[in-house]
Amino acid sequence: FKKSFFYFKEANKLCRKNIHFSILEEEKKIKKIKTIFNKDLFKKFEKSGHMSKSPIFILGMPRSGTTLVEQILSNHSEVYGCDELNFIPELIYKNFINIKNNFYENPLNFKINRFTKCAEEYISKVSEINSKAKNFTDKLPINFLNIGFIKLILPNAKIVHCMRNPK
Repeated sequence: FKKSFFYFKEANKLCRKNIHFSILEEEKKIKKIKTIFNKDLFKKFEKSGHMSKSPIFILGMPRSGTTLVEQILSNHSEVYGCDELNFIPELIYKNFINIKNNFYENPLNFKINRFTKCAEEYISKVSEINSKAKNFTDKLPINFLNIGFIKLILPNAKIVHCMRNPK
């Protein structure tokens, strides 16, 4: 039994070598997101995107209850649970990431139709999965980083943020 903990510790050390996480870099990213998605940006693009009220984004950290919330909502006859869709991150990467710094270019310089086009592509992709229900869920937990983008392309989307005690 004691020997097994030695090996667990060694395995964790080996795995840790492949994980390059910096809390400081994450804090920088969050601060940058806050500066980019500000009142001026939302005011300029208030008429952009798709006016659909169908999307329900369920967000939060992994293990925060997103699956349970989706199961509860999708039990309603007018809600289809789409599970974790990568469509939003794909749209962002395809249309808005500056490859040099791997982050958003300045969206204030964008044309309105750029956001509308993204919204239409998102709705189209989801309609291939869900053709009947009035509403649908997208529960990709990491989309909490993309709330600003989501509200630009789908201003009427509902956001459900799941949180739990970190302990």
